[in-house]
Amino acid sequence: MLHEASFRWGTGDATGRQPRSRQDETPPLVADRRTEGPYSLSFPPLQDQHIVLHRTGPAAITRCVKGAIEQKRVEQGSIHLLPCGTAFELELDDQIETVRFCLRRSLIEEMAASLTILDPCSVRIVPQIVSEDPTLTNLLELVTLVLSRPDKASPVFIDLLARSVAVHLIRTYGHPREVADQRRRTGTVVEAAIDYMRANMHRSIALPDIARAAGGPASASQFGRQFRRETGIPPHRYLINLRLQQAREMLANSQTPIAQIAYACGFANQEHMTRYFRREFQTTPAAYRRSIKSLFPVTG
Repeated sequence: MLHEASFRWGTGDATGRQPRSRQDETPPLVADRRTEGPYSLSFPPLQDQHIVLHRTGPAAITRCVKGAIEQKRVEQGSIHLLPCGTAFELELDDQIETVRFCLRRSLIEEMAASLTILDPCSVRIVPQIVSEDPTLTNLLELVTLVLSRPDKASPVFIDLLARSVAVHLIRTYGHPREVADQRRRTGTVVEAAIDYMRANMHRSIALPDIARAAGGPASASQFGRQFRRETGIPPHRYLINLRLQQAREMLANSQTPIAQIAYACGFANQEHMTRYFRREFQTTPAAYRRSIKSLFPVTG
């Protein structure tokens, strides 16, 4: 939900810490709209990734992380990626309007795993002040809009937005050496298998088909073990995830009948897709489409 606050961090206290008993209940992404500053504060390590969208400006900010001091004057529309996992000090010389977002760390690690990064826990988002990133800005503005309308904010749609933000942060601001090294360590066999699944998910494909196309071990079972070892999930589960992702995109961005979407994404029929969709997202394809259309009605 989107809160109005003078100075709060997500659903935690002023330092961003979440009560232990509530962490498992925390949504993947929360946001607060607030007026803040001036202030000078010290923060303990934040458990989750905090992002600040500056709605007004300019403002003078001084940040100190591990003794390294950075001073910057940020403009309206800038985005501040706060340090995660390490203590820091922050000084704001002016009063500004912001929206602060808290993205659950476990979701970042989950999406890093889906990107075939072998050690998702090693991925770190580099703290910095971003002056221009249209993709991230649009995502955060959309999150703000959705969370400001709790009567129409589908948990499934919020989850989709949270995952989109996480993937963008990893790909754009993930620690360059760690992310690059992990991708290099992912074998070409697994990369070829994923490429094959993406290109052929609209049709029925079996594990031996994927193994042959990827040039992996002669044994399909050996290939399956290798794939799971490097991605964390078996090939069949990865393929289902790809199909569900494609289905969500088509449900949100087209008027194609749900039965046709099921066939286009490689499911045997609408009921087959609905079963997996409900299991993964706790809603049906039809209900998901209605939640999207209610937020963004078509105007003539």
